[in-house]
Amino acid sequence: MSQRPYPMSPEAIREEFERDACVVRDGHFVYAGGKHGSVYIRKDILLSDTRRARKLVVELGRKIIAADLDHGVGAVVGPAQSGIIMAHRVADYLDGMSDWSDEEHRVFAYYAEKEMLDDAEVFRLRRDFPLAVKDRRVLIAEDIVNEGTTARRVVEAVMLAGGTVAGVVALWNRGPHRQIVLPMPGSARRVEIPIVALVEEQLNAWLPGRGHCPLCDADVPINISLGHGASFLKGQA
Repeated sequence: MSQRPYPMSPEAIREEFERDACVVRDGHFVYAGGKHGSVYIRKDILLSDTRRARKLVVELGRKIIAADLDHGVGAVVGPAQSGIIMAHRVADYLDGMSDWSDEEHRVFAYYAEKEMLDDAEVFRLRRDFPLAVKDRRVLIAEDIVNEGTTARRVVEAVMLAGGTVAGVVALWNRGPHRQIVLPMPGSARRVEIPIVALVEEQLNAWLPGRGHCPLCDADVPINISLGHGASFLKGQA
């Protein structure tokens, strides 16, 4: 993949996010984790435009290289379903940075699947994917990072399979964390995994209900078309 001759400006990057109403503001949305907020990022629309997705991932790739997270990476893993597209896009970008005849330093894309274990939600690498990431440096790719819960679970899945996680990369980090800290398997040491995102802007998210969410306090109607508002209201009935 060829790089753009010049990096996009922050304003141009924001324009790509705002185009086609990919970012919806001034609403009352329920997020996957149950918290409420006033901004919703429509990831499906954002990545459905393949040219826009390519441009944004190229710019994200510049940040990955600047942070030296690309060094020695042989695999990119995303959470199913949302991170599969990003894993392929990021792997394609990094793979395209090397010589096409260099088979030794290829970068491949894989995904982790969600499952329940003892009433807890975890991610697992299935098929031959655990063998594919074993003893490799790996990036975790997401479209949007909220509080980092999904990214953390995918990191754990890769570490369990014997991979070394170099970092988490995303188009937008809307949460408060800039790294994920985990205990290293079989050791008392802790590993700090950086989060690198194209846009790093924390967006408010509140616990639901009066006294917690100012939108609930103000009786702002919950959006039932985007996010998880419909299921939230059904549970309140």
